[in-house]
Amino acid sequence: MLEGQRRNPTLGMGIDTPAAAVAIVGLTRPGQPPMPYKFAEYKNIVGRAGRLGLTGRGESFLVPEGTLDSARAWNLYVNGRLEDVRSQLMPDGDARSLILRFLARHAADAAGVIAESSVLDFLDASFAAFQAREGGMAQSDKARLVASFDQLVSSSLIMSEGDGFRLTELGRFTGESGVHVDSIVRLAHVLRGVGPHLNSVGLITAAQLTNDLDGVYLLVNAKAKNTEVPRWPRVLEQQGVPRTLIRALGITAADTRRSTARAKRAAAAAMWVSRIPMETIERELNQHMYQQVGLAGPVRAIADRTRDLLPAVGAVLQELHSDRPGDPLVARTMLRLELGIQADLIELARVLNTALTRPQWARLPSSGSHRY
Repeated sequence: MLEGQRRNPTLGMGIDTPAAAVAIVGLTRPGQPPMPYKFAEYKNIVGRAGRLGLTGRGESFLVPEGTLDSARAWNLYVNGRLEDVRSQLMPDGDARSLILRFLARHAADAAGVIAESSVLDFLDASFAAFQAREGGMAQSDKARLVASFDQLVSSSLIMSEGDGFRLTELGRFTGESGVHVDSIVRLAHVLRGVGPHLNSVGLITAAQLTNDLDGVYLLVNAKAKNTEVPRWPRVLEQQGVPRTLIRALGITAADTRRSTARAKRAAAAAMWVSRIPMETIERELNQHMYQQVGLAGPVRAIADRTRDLLPAVGAVLQELHSDRPGDPLVARTMLRLELGIQADLIELARVLNTALTRPQWARLPSSGSHRY
């Protein structure tokens, strides 16, 4: 059997046929940059040579090439040391995602209801928890596991039923959507106090509370306390965003710069879904900057990422207010963010087959029937 960097490594590591000899030519995976095989992968490949009960003896031959010379091949592979095994159950030490996945799996196998102790005992006895404790990670302490579970309950991701607990639809959404648990927890706590009725700019503002939007860069001048810091919250309030939600942008932020960036991103997205020309949007966003920078790209990135997170905002609102009918405003706002159009063009956008640019949309006559 021949195993080299231009051949499929799964053949060498997974084939269930014994071989008398294995020849390995190079130990580098193709790609940019090329990545060397791990020692465990090398041992797995050479393990194809010989099989107890089938062949009396097996041989392996390692042919170094590229940056792997004979001395390094001997030291790193023939006489190498196995890498430490690391659990992937809680790679970041956060048990909340694992709790949701555990409950989701249980729901598929049974009635979906399970005792809290069963979940926590499983996590506490896992290899991941053992490794975390050995590494001094407090998140794996039993009390922290209980706190993680309680936080999921208070955030409406898990609910009690009978003698146990089960996932809510929001919890299932969180586990399946890939949205960070922190984002959903933050949205749940903030939107519970805001109420169910938000306009499009309110939905856009709520999306800025997520970790995902915090990662979208927008330059701010947070040192000018009397200019940019108070300006964007005022703009959002003028657009009908509840004060409670605007205050939450700052209360849940790490510092003034982040809270200002959140409000500025929301205002940028709100201007994007209006008739305001891009050059005017850039001028407004640059007003307090010492150096003017091009912002067309960042504004589009903010609109696109906000659009991606609006389903999470809608899912939280639906869970918190179960009597609230399915809200078409989320889908309408997502379409507006995609096209950069105002509300009174939505119906036309749904039936128009011709792709228009944002300036072309802005030149269409307005009915004046919607503001947000």
